[in-house]
Amino acid sequence: MELQKHAVPVDISLVLPGAINTPQVDRSRQRIGFQPQPVPPIYQPEPYAKAVLHCCKHPIRELPVSWGAQKLPWGQKLSPRAGDSMLRHMGWKGQHTGQPKPIDSPDNLYETLPGDPGAHGRFDDESRESTLWTSLRLRRLLVGGTAAVAAGAVAARELARTR
Repeated sequence: MELQKHAVPVDISLVLPGAINTPQVDRSRQRIGFQPQPVPPIYQPEPYAKAVLHCCKHPIRELPVSWGAQKLPWGQKLSPRAGDSMLRHMGWKGQHTGQPKPIDSPDNLYETLPGDPGAHGRFDDESRESTLWTSLRLRRLLVGGTAAVAAGAVAARELARTR
């Protein structure tokens, strides 16, 4: 609001990520005692990179990337307590593989771990390459226009049939 008030030519987009297959889960400090994982469904990093690039070129106020990232804000708006309860029950099992991991494993909390881990984590085999929800959201004018044309065609057919 301050930037708008002072006519600063900057656009701000909030990109809300879902579960991303990056090395972050293996390099972050954890205290659960199990091998962490992003809560499925897990997506490759590329859809998120494309979404951020899209927001740089065509600013969007808020862009949840993936259906999972969209459900969370809706749930928080409809019933925050119910959403918290669901996350407590379903989120715990989803955030780890069940395989033990020592809680004193090396992490990057205070120092960078050596080596370049790359952009992808260890979940390539179970990660999705794209997110239909985000693709449709970024093409909403095309999707909306197609839906309007289809609705118009159905209405015209019904009108012609009733005559």
